[in-house]
Amino acid sequence: MNKHTIIVIFASIIIIGSMAYSGWNIFAAHQIQIKAINEGYFSFFDLLNNGRILACNPLPLDASFKEMRISVVYVNENIGSINYPNPVLNSNSESVQKGKLETDNPEQTQYLALHFDAIYNKVIPTRIDLENIAINVETDSQILGIIPHTTIKQYPGLEFWFLMDNQDKNYKC
Repeated sequence: MNKHTIIVIFASIIIIGSMAYSGWNIFAAHQIQIKAINEGYFSFFDLLNNGRILACNPLPLDASFKEMRISVVYVNENIGSINYPNPVLNSNSESVQKGKLETDNPEQTQYLALHFDAIYNKVIPTRIDLENIAINVETDSQILGIIPHTTIKQYPGLEFWFLMDNQDKNYKC
């Protein structure tokens, strides 16, 4: 084989490998599952203040992302996002992810989180419309290391509550 053939074969392997790795991470972003750290107990207030979740990768290969975010949206306004930088999830396992809350109005965010917790736990009567809360779980990855790609899963507030409260029968870890 001449020198040019070897270079072309080597470059092709690198390009195909990079595309496969990028494609795998995008596929994995759709499969990742999350839940609360404490079995059977979830609190928006704890999530926003501690930022800790269990992330499960039910796939046979590791997955890594640029960033993962959980955004709390109330009345079409983002009241806070928890950012998890560079999560790496091992195959067929779950791991604790520690994030940091970013919000423009921490007092409002904490007030609403406490209010949501009290309503979902049936401690206080409903004073706000729970149909207006939504949770977005966003996973950022890159194609070939340069092209950004974001996978977004949207949940109504109560559905996210049940998911995080370990009541998801499809949880595979």
